[in-house]
Parts: sequence; structure tokens; C-alpha cells
Amino acid sequence: MATLDLFFHKLTRGAMATKWGVISSGKISHDFVTAVQSIPESGQHEFVAIAARNLDSAKEFATSHNIPRAYGSYEELAKDPDIEVVYIGTVASHHFVVGKLMLEHGKHVLMEKPFTLNLKQTKTLIEIARREKRFLMEKSVGGGTILDLGIYTINAITMVYKGEKPKKIAAVGHLNDDGVDITMSSSLLYGNNRTASIASNALAEFPNDLVVIGTKGQIRIPSPFWCPTTVITDEKTYEFPLPETIRPCNFTNSSGLRFEAMEVRECLKKGALESEIMPLKDTETMTAISDEIRRQLGVVFDAD
Repeated sequence: MATLDLFFHKLTRGAMATKWGVISSGKISHDFVTAVQSIPESGQHEFVAIAARNLDSAKEFATSHNIPRAYGSYEELAKDPDIEVVYIGTVASHHFVVGKLMLEHGKHVLMEKPFTLNLKQTKTLIEIARREKRFLMEKSVGGGTILDLGIYTINAITMVYKGEKPKKIAAVGHLNDDGVDITMSSSLLYGNNRTASIASNALAEFPNDLVVIGTKGQIRIPSPFWCPTTVITDEKTYEFPLPETIRPCNFTNSSGLRFEAMEVRECLKKGALESEIMPLKDTETMTAISDEIRRQLGVVFDAD
């Protein structure tokens, strides 16, 4: 009887699970799947399929992550009727095309950063998602430091200022011989005497701290500020240790990627088409900021 109860318990959990597809067999996809599979209530999430441009890579990823299906094309995964939501972990230059493909095939989408290469692409994906009534969220490389490293600094100031658009941006930086930005420093002007300074550099290692200074004190989030476990105020230090994962990850604190999947699941359960934590208007703001910084530095993509 106990065995039968366990069977129906597992069956029920499986039926209620959020069913995921994964695009790309790269390092960040490994970390995302590992983080989600490490959630104690793992029955809430089920990975149905992995797609990569190389079928052998997809099969290898599927085997090592216990995913039942492997596809050698993104189109095959898009047509899989058992998949609800797709995690897109490709390089940034493919985000728009793959995201569009998945949305138009009725899939919800969780997109790795950067969301797209420019504001035009971002607005197009948002329009498609709203038309198709699909959930779309950017995670909290087209080339260059702005979209690779700098996007996290842009994300940070957008969160601090609650999605507010800056009144003015002044950016400087260096490009290599291929026109790719390798350094970037920007000052952003906001209303009510507020400013922000951000920088990214592909040639040197920065402290990677986030410091917020106000009239009543300061908050410091030490490296890596984009996936922190510590917050330091004038009075106290707060620690937020991350849980262990079932297998090693490639990047620092990737265990925290589980929270993205958990947020997606909660939004889908409520019927929400976007996250209140990472709303699409903030994604538009971040893309607009990166577009303006690129314009001032002279960085041009084919997608522009």
C-alpha cells in the first residue's frame, strides 16, 4: 500500500510540474538546470527536452542531466507539445530569433541576459508575448563589455531606481580593431539630485562591488554584486547563504538561478504574463540605456 501511495504521490507531483525546455547546451544552461534540479521540491519542475545546434551536444547534455529528449534544432523543441516554458541560454546574438520562435509556437520564455541586442528587438518580443498571451521574462554575448559585463551594472541601477529612465547619459570607452567595446564608463543623471556611475572592463579585473550612497547612509553589496550572498549596511551585515547543488556549477553562486524558475512557476500559476520582480518595462529601460551607451561609444550591431 505504501508503494502504491508513493506512486500516486509522484504521479500527482509530475502532473503539476512546470514543464521546461532548454535551448543551448552551454555552461549557463548546465548551471540553470543543475540549480533547478537541486530544489528540494524538485517535482515542481520537470525538464522535458534540450535543443542545441549540434545533436550530439544535445544528447550528451540530456544524458548528463537526466532529460528524456534531445533535439538537434530549435524548431523541433518549439514544436514539442509537452513543453510549457523555455529557458534560452544561447549567446545574445541569437536571443531575439530564438525567443520569437518560441513565443510564436506558444511557449512561455525565460531569457538569459542580455534580453536582446537593442530596444527594437526588445519591443518586438514584448509585443509578440502580449499578442500571444505568453509569459516573458528576462533573467535578473552579442559582443563587447556593455552587453556581457556592463548589463549587470545597468540592471543594478535600474533596480535601485525602480525602473526610472535617466534624464541624461554620458559614456566613454574604448573599442578594439573589430569595433567591439572593451572598456566602458558611464555617468547617468536622474531627477531629485540623483546620479549613478557604472563601468565595465574586459582588460582588467574590477572590484565588482555595488555601493548605494544616500542621505541616511550607504549599502554595499560585495563581489559578485549580480549574484550576491552578502549585504552590508552602516549598522549590520546580512548573510544570505545559497543552498548546495546536486552537481558542480560553472559560475559563481549559480545555485541562485533556481529563484528564476521558482518565480516563473509562481507567475504561471497566477496567470501572470510578466513578473512583478522583473517587469518588462524595466527590461525596456535597460535596453534603452545600453543602446544609448553603445551609440555614444560607436558600437554598432548588424541587428541595428
